[in-house]
Amino acid sequence: MDVDWVLASYSVDPALDFKELSKALVDFSTSKLDEPERSQGASLTELDDLRRIVKVAYPSLFFDDGNIRQWLNLLTRPTLSRGVRLEKVCLPQGVCKGLKGPRFGLGGIRGMLNLEHTPCPLLCLMLDVKTSSSPRLLGEAAYEAALGGANVLLDDELLHDQSFCRLESRVSSISDGLERAQQETGLRYAYAANISSDHPGLLERAEIALENGASCLMVCDAFMAIPEVKSLRHDPTLNAPIYVHSPQPPANFFSKGVLSLFLRIAGADLIYVDEESPAETDILESLVKPLDRVPNFLPSLPVLSGPKDPGSFKDRFAKFGCDVAILIKYSVGKHDLGGVREYVNNYVNAVKNTFT
Repeated sequence: MDVDWVLASYSVDPALDFKELSKALVDFSTSKLDEPERSQGASLTELDDLRRIVKVAYPSLFFDDGNIRQWLNLLTRPTLSRGVRLEKVCLPQGVCKGLKGPRFGLGGIRGMLNLEHTPCPLLCLMLDVKTSSSPRLLGEAAYEAALGGANVLLDDELLHDQSFCRLESRVSSISDGLERAQQETGLRYAYAANISSDHPGLLERAEIALENGASCLMVCDAFMAIPEVKSLRHDPTLNAPIYVHSPQPPANFFSKGVLSLFLRIAGADLIYVDEESPAETDILESLVKPLDRVPNFLPSLPVLSGPKDPGSFKDRFAKFGCDVAILIKYSVGKHDLGGVREYVNNYVNAVKNTFT
């Protein structure tokens, strides 16, 4: 039997029995094999007691091709023990059959905006809404933000299709505002409309958003978003980049680096990274770095949360280079549009001062 391998790294809490738990990590996989094939079951490939890291190789025949939900079910079984977390995964080409990865990816997003050769990160503005934020008001805010220098406009993560700001009217108004700005500046802008919903409604909202001028589709899921991204990516009628906002792995079963990797291969073009920590490097590598054993997936564009003070931008972002986007927010209230352009422009200048 020819066997390829899925390689997984787990961290183990110092309070747990390291060697006993390390042995238990492979028992489930090996127990599913008939006796003559036991030698080809899961095996420990590395034990690092100092860093409390266990590396396990799983035979790929246990993995349903292209079924990320099943992969997570198998890989996170050991993490059901409190204090164990899946930190990294390396996938072979075979198990990724049927998955397409980003349609546009990092380079495609910059190409949409005619910014392939501009040595600066992209600037995304999320319009933070209140119940007084009508579609008309958001359209004006988008226009002002674009003139201030924003490249991408994003819906508020909590704004879906509520009665005070219906999806169709909102998308139409914001798209009109960006079109007005484009006519004045000659620049291109993108707008990601939040279409988050249960599965049947998700595809319906995607069609509404694109028909009314949105250029990107936004999915906001506090836990996973992988099935939604996969559905959108595999629909041939939805030719638009997919942005995933604020993805969170459930509890401590697996790291954000693992979740970011799986969102990328499911088809997300832009993915929000919301924490400044040692894990940030792993997350960015999962999104941008070429995958050793699956070379055909485009890199996703990391969207990093920007500080409120543009003056502190350089310390936070200079190390990341230009292949990221910076997300900032502006609260759009009933009588509060005057500062949008100035706020965005201050951030644009901070970015330019760092990278040019």
